[in-house]
Amino acid sequence: MRMRKVATTLFILITIYSIYKYKYNRLVTFQPATVTESPHNTREVYATLLCPQSRNTASKTNGIDFYYEATRVLTYRLLHKSSTKDIHNRQLIVLATELVLPEQIRQLRQDGAIVKVVAAIRAPKNINRRRSMARWRDQYTKLLLWQMTEYSKILYIDSDIIPIRPLSSIFDTPFSIDKEGQPYLFAATYDSSLARRYGRYSQPVPILGPDDKYAGDIPHAGLFLIHPSEKQSKYLQSLYDNPPQGQNFISFMEQSLLKYAYRDGGDYHWTRLSQMYNTQWPRSVDMNASYALHDKFWKRDCLKACDLVKYWFTAWGEMQGWFETIQNNATVYR
Repeated sequence: MRMRKVATTLFILITIYSIYKYKYNRLVTFQPATVTESPHNTREVYATLLCPQSRNTASKTNGIDFYYEATRVLTYRLLHKSSTKDIHNRQLIVLATELVLPEQIRQLRQDGAIVKVVAAIRAPKNINRRRSMARWRDQYTKLLLWQMTEYSKILYIDSDIIPIRPLSSIFDTPFSIDKEGQPYLFAATYDSSLARRYGRYSQPVPILGPDDKYAGDIPHAGLFLIHPSEKQSKYLQSLYDNPPQGQNFISFMEQSLLKYAYRDGGDYHWTRLSQMYNTQWPRSVDMNASYALHDKFWKRDCLKACDLVKYWFTAWGEMQGWFETIQNNATVYR
């Protein structure tokens, strides 16, 4: 009976996706994006990470690499979709580890992303890697962002986050100043696992809005804004190489390290962003205020969050239709 429900749910989702993709291809008229020159264009960028566990499986579900597809959806929404793209046309960098397929890299570049192929950074050698979760093993690769000092600000976003409104205003977050008078920045939302009871909502949930910043004490590493610098990169490297006593940075991998590095009361405290910008364990009602929803919607039970699941699959179809329309128009005008 359960397998039948799963099969039915998948059929419904795939049908929604296929119908929307067909309609979008039929109705949309391609108009090339107009890039407005702005000082934000080159010094401030978005970034995400694509790091499959293996070249063969690539975290596939029913033959589909959903993390790759989610990266394409994120690319489309940050760069092209009129209601969600950056208002200053900031670019998107995709850090792709060595297991990302060449054809996936080519496609992401065609979609408009700047793809940087990098060697994955594994968990520190002095911890028990067997205790770490396989799907998080390469998440320390995010630490490369602090080395990218050609940029003033980088807004990192996990690929399973879907923007539903422009995220441009996050870049207005001011720098922090350290004890030596040097600027640094680590701005993030709190981890809402406890506040939202891991999606069980067994207690009142904080009202989602601009002031929803304080219902948790741990920064979430799914979305954060940083100011890359040699000083901060060396600081994080020192923690990676020599975790302080009592800190193993295993439980949530890079989030555990960043939680310690930018803890309240430490030398470098974190700046709190509203949960609106990285709404974890989202509900349908959160779409009224959220700017970005964070979940693996392709894995969620449609019976519990059908509106959100349908929204993600529709967004996937829209992205596919947008790209195919561009390809078709490019063929016509050759």
